Amino acid sequence: APQDALPRLVTWSGRTIEAVKTIFDEVARHPMDTEFLALLNNIQTEPIRKFQYRGFRVYSVNDCTFYESPIEKVTKQTQSLVLIIGDVDCHWKQKIETFNEFPVFRKTIRACTDILKS
Repeated sequence: APQDALPRLVTWSGRTIEAVKTIFDEVARHPMDTEFLALLNNIQTEPIRKFQYRGFRVYSVNDCTFYESPIEKVTKQTQSLVLIIGDVDCHWKQKIETFNEFPVFRKTIRACTDILKS
C-alpha cells in the first residue's frame, strides 16, 4: 500500500473498448497496488500502434473510483496541448477537486490562471 493518501490516475489504451475495460476492472480489484500500477505505467510509456481506444480512471485509497472517463477511439493526429474541461454536469466540482489532488495538475492550473490574468 502507498505511504500517501493521493488518488491514483490510471491511463490505458487497447485495440478494443473491451480490452481497456478489462484492465480497468483488474485495477479496481487492486487499486492501491503500487507495483502493479507501476508495471501498467511502464508498459504504456510510449504509444502502441493500433491501440486506438483510450480512457482513464482515478482511484482513491478507499478502493473506489473517483472518476471514469469515457473510453474513446482516438486518431493519429497529435496536438501540442489540450485542456478539456468537458461537460459541466452536476459532478464538475468533484472532478476538479479530484484532479487538484495531483500536484502537477494543481501547479499547471495555477500557471494557466496566472497567464490568463496577465
